[in-house]
Order: sequence, then C-alpha cells, then structure tokens
Amino acid sequence: MKPTVHDASHHVGDVVENTPMDAARSLAHDWRTYRDYPVGLDNGSLLRARATAGNFTILPFHNSHLRLESGCKAGGTGRLHLGCVWRRGQRHVASEMMVCRNATVLVRNTFKVYTGRTVSVQENAQLTLGSGFCNYGLQLHCLQQIEIGEGVAISENVRIRDSANHLTGDGPKAQPVRIGDHARIGMAATILKGVTVGDGAFVATGSVVVHDVPPKTLVAGVPAVVKKTGVTWA
Repeated sequence: MKPTVHDASHHVGDVVENTPMDAARSLAHDWRTYRDYPVGLDNGSLLRARATAGNFTILPFHNSHLRLESGCKAGGTGRLHLGCVWRRGQRHVASEMMVCRNATVLVRNTFKVYTGRTVSVQENAQLTLGSGFCNYGLQLHCLQQIEIGEGVAISENVRIRDSANHLTGDGPKAQPVRIGDHARIGMAATILKGVTVGDGAFVATGSVVVHDVPPKTLVAGVPAVVKKTGVTWA
C-alpha cells in the first residue's frame, strides 16, 4: 500500500531550528518528554505521538537538532528514531537532520539513526526508509532520491550520497541510490550516486561503492569489486 504523504508546511512554518524540547513546545503543546511524546504528523495535523498504525512519528533524542522547512512532507506508518544510543548512560553526540523546502521523508517501519549523524534532504528530494538502523556517525546527503529497504544494518561512519555536489563533464549531478532489503554496509564504507546495493548484499569495511552490487554478493575495495557471490547472512 502506498504511504500517505502529509504536507507539514503550514504547521511547521518557515523553519524550526531549536533544541528538541524547544522545537516540540512550538509544535505540540502537550510535549512533556522527547522519549514519550515525539512529534507526530498525521492527516496534516501535529499531534502528540501515538504508537499506532497510521501515524508517522519522529523521536529526536537528546542533543539532536531537527530542522523542518516550509513545504516539506512526511508520510508512512513508521517511527524514525534520531540520535539514539545503544545503552543507557552513553553520551548523545551532537546530531542533526535537515529536511529542506518541498522535500519528502517516508518511513515505512521502525528505523533508528544513532547519535553523531548528519542527515540532509535537499529541496524536492525524497528519502525513503524501511526498517533497520544506521550506527554512529552516519553522513547521509540526499539531493534527489535515496531509498533504504527492510532489515538493513549500516555500521559506524558510513557515507551515503546520491550526488557529487558538483558538475563533472557531461554526467548528471545526482542519481538515485537504493540499498536493498537485508543488506549490510560495513564500517566507514561510502555509497555514491547511482548505486543500487542488492537485497542481501554485503559491503565490506572501508569500501567505496561506485557500481551496482548484485544481490547476495560481497564487495570490497576502492573502488569496490565483487569478492564472493551467493552469500547469506544469519
């Protein structure tokens, strides 16, 4: 079923750029604690979040910066955790997520982005998240379209970009990136524009991926090349 997309522009205003608690007070009057009452977008209204189907929910944890510009859209039935940690007592490193004008974020299931991240969804771009997690230090920059599937595990300090951020020759500045279901992305790997990582594929630590990765394939190196096929992961 296609997720419903809601326009949040007339609720968010031009920019919301504060601490999680301050931003929440300006968006939902009954915000009490960021863990229990995240910002929810449902049927175009900002509500106290509920863990029920039909609500799109954002949970920004301590030391998270969430910037929503006018015209941005959000949808799906999932829950997006921003800046969480693995264990109680761990430090929440400064993190930010920026959703620019007319950009879209779709969350289908529960997806966790751990602390120390930088996520930007530029004007008119779309970020789609299934389920899984991105570990500490994620750098994700979406200029056109990035999609992450179901059951995906992304390790520390990974970079995902769908653009070169500059023009080189006659090639396009941005091309969609897709990471398939149950893919595994190793620590400090880089996924660049135009790449599709197939279902069940594994990208080894430190790899730079510039070409498509077939399903159930292990790639490694700079640039990444196929090392093994027919792999399966527990």
